[in-house]
Amino acid sequence: MTHSLPRPRLAPGAEAVALVALCLIAIFVGLAAAGWRSSGPLPADGGMLVEGVAGERPGAINPLFAGASGPDADLTRLIFAGLTRLGPNGQVQPDLAQSWVVSADGRDFTFLLRPDARWQDGAPVTADDVLFTARAFSAPGVKGDPATAEVWRRAQVQKLSNDAVLFHFDAPFTPFLAYSTVGLLPEHILGRDTPTQLVNDPFNQHPIGAGPYRLTRLTANEADLQRVPGYPLGTPYIERIRLRFLPDLGAIEAALRSHAIDSAVLPAPVAPSDLDALRATGHAIYSGLRPAYTLVYLNLAAAQFQDAAVRRALSLAVDRNALVQQVMDGQATPSDVPLPPGSYTGASDAPPTANVAMAKQLLAAAGWTPGPDGVLRKGEIALSFTLDTTPDTQRLALARNLAQQWAAIGARVTVQTMDATTLLDAVLLPQKFEAVLYGWDPGPDLDPFPAWHSSQRGGGGRNLSGYANSRVDQLLEAAREAPDAAGRAAIYGAFADQFRQDMPAIVLFFPRYLYAAPAKLENVQLGLLASTADRFAAIERWSLHSRRN
Repeated sequence: MTHSLPRPRLAPGAEAVALVALCLIAIFVGLAAAGWRSSGPLPADGGMLVEGVAGERPGAINPLFAGASGPDADLTRLIFAGLTRLGPNGQVQPDLAQSWVVSADGRDFTFLLRPDARWQDGAPVTADDVLFTARAFSAPGVKGDPATAEVWRRAQVQKLSNDAVLFHFDAPFTPFLAYSTVGLLPEHILGRDTPTQLVNDPFNQHPIGAGPYRLTRLTANEADLQRVPGYPLGTPYIERIRLRFLPDLGAIEAALRSHAIDSAVLPAPVAPSDLDALRATGHAIYSGLRPAYTLVYLNLAAAQFQDAAVRRALSLAVDRNALVQQVMDGQATPSDVPLPPGSYTGASDAPPTANVAMAKQLLAAAGWTPGPDGVLRKGEIALSFTLDTTPDTQRLALARNLAQQWAAIGARVTVQTMDATTLLDAVLLPQKFEAVLYGWDPGPDLDPFPAWHSSQRGGGGRNLSGYANSRVDQLLEAAREAPDAAGRAAIYGAFADQFRQDMPAIVLFFPRYLYAAPAKLENVQLGLLASTADRFAAIERWSLHSRRN
C-alpha cells in the first residue's frame, strides 16, 4: 500500500490557466532544445551563387589530377567527398566516414562508412570504392598529386566489411587523417580502367562523385552544378552554383565590381582601397589562414649562423608586424614558429615584439663587436651574408625590408634575385646558399616532420637549413604517434618552444586568403585552408536566403 501527500488545490478557474501555462513552458523548452531562436533568421532553400575562378576550362575533374587550386580543384571539391574533411580550425571531421579509430601506436586507421552515403547515380559508397581509390593513388605512372600519392602508397589497405576499411602503416603516422580528405572514386564506374587509363577517361569531363553538388553542364567558359538531395551531411541550401572561368585575377576583380559574378577568391595582398570598393558594391570580405608560411632559411653550415644566439638576435630584430602591414597590406598573420597561430596549444602565442636593443645585447654577449665598417665581427667571421629570393614584387620588397632591419643590428645583407626554378633546383635544394627567403607549404596536415626532423637533411629531404636537434626529433616522432589532436597539441607546443630556442630559420608570417561574397550570403566560415578549394568544405551550410520561424 502506498501513501502520498494530499495534492494542493488551486482556486476555482485557475487550473485551466495553469494548464495553459505549463503547455507554453513545455513548447518553449522544446523549441530551445531544438536550437530555435525567436529573433534570428534561419537559412532557407534556393538561389544560385555565381563564383569566379581564374583559369581555363577544367582538364580533369577528378581527385587524382585536380591539384590544389583553379577550376579543376574547385569543381572536384564540390562534386566529390572524402572519408574525412578539414574543419575551419584545420582539425579532421567526418565526411563519408561516420567514425574512425586510430590504434594506440598510430599505425592503424579503421574507418566506418556512413550507411546513407551514395554516389550521385544512386549507387552506395562501399569499402570497394575506398580500395579502388587507394590503388589509383598508389599506382606507379599515375601523375596525381605527389604528396598525396606518397602517403597513400605507404598504406596497406584492407576491406574489413562492406562499410569498414583498415589502413595500416609500417611506422606511426597520425597525419594520415588529414590525407584521408581526398575525394573517393567510384569503383563501379571506373573499375574497368587500369590506373594509367584514368587520365584519359571521359569520366574526367562527366564526373560522378559523392559530394554535395553534381555537374549538370560544362562549357569552355563555365560549369553549372545542382545540389544533391540527401547528401549525408545535409542537403545544401543553395540550389545551384555556377563557376565562371576568367582569364586572370584582374578579370575576377572587375567581374566582382560589375556584379558579373557574386563571389571569388582574391589575390593577396589586395589594396585596402580595393577592398573598400568591393564592400561598397555589396560584398562581404572573408579571411582564411593559409598553413603555408613565409620564412628565411639559414644555412646552419655557414660560419655566421652556427651560434643560436645570432639566429635568435636576427629573429628578434625583425618587425613582423611592419612587414605584414607594409608589404602584405595586413593580409597575413605574424609568427616566429612553423605552426599556424591558434592551430595547436603552445603555438598560438604571438611572436615577440621586435627589440633591436635586446638583439644587440644578445650579439654583444656572444662576442660580436663592430668592425671599422660597422658590420659586426667575431674573430675572422663577419655578420655578412647574401639573401637570395625570387624577383617578384612581394618577395623582393620583403627581402629589402629585412636587409634594412638587420642592418640596424650590425648585419650586412646583400639581396640577390633569380628565377624560381634556378633558386629551387640550383640553390635551395642542394643547400648552396647562406640565406634564402622562400615559402613552405605543409599540405593538408601541419606535420613539421618533413621540414625539421634531422633525417630529412640532404638526400632530397626538405630540412633545408640542415637543422638537427635530438629533442626535436623525439617530439616530431612522438607527434606522429599521438592518436588525438590534444596529444599532438601538447607535443607541438614543446616543439615550438624548442624551435624558438634554436631558431634554425626566421619564420615571418602565414599569408591569408581573402574571399569576396555577397553580403547576404550566410554561414560562410573560413579558417585554416590547406587549399583555396577548401573554402567549400562546409558549402552545404551556406545560404542565400533566410526565413524567420
